[in-house]
Amino acid sequence: MRPNPLIFIVDDDEFIHKLIRSLLERFSLFYINHYYSGEECIKGINKSPDVVLLDYEMDGINGLETLEKIKNNNPDIPVYLISSQKETTLAAKAIKKGAKDYFTKDNSLSGNLKKVFSSPELYA
Repeated sequence: MRPNPLIFIVDDDEFIHKLIRSLLERFSLFYINHYYSGEECIKGINKSPDVVLLDYEMDGINGLETLEKIKNNNPDIPVYLISSQKETTLAAKAIKKGAKDYFTKDNSLSGNLKKVFSSPELYA
């Protein structure tokens, strides 16, 4: 793993990009690539990100389809699916397809990201 991990933020909402970037800047130094669709993310997956933060609802291919393509390319990339949907069935599908975890876009998002990005294993 690199000393400053490469993070992909994949979401079609500019506000979410800014929000997540501002949260990440509190935890450590990262390189961040922004993608606004699953298709864009897949085109850049050869950069081998250390973590992918992936929205579920996007134009084009959705987060689950993107997750599947990421895992087919490199099953070792940790992917966290993020959505405004609080459905446990969606979370279960994401985990079954290889997501490391599922976070909702609510007040718990900051705390969940803090757990991910303050983990020593990310920098090992």
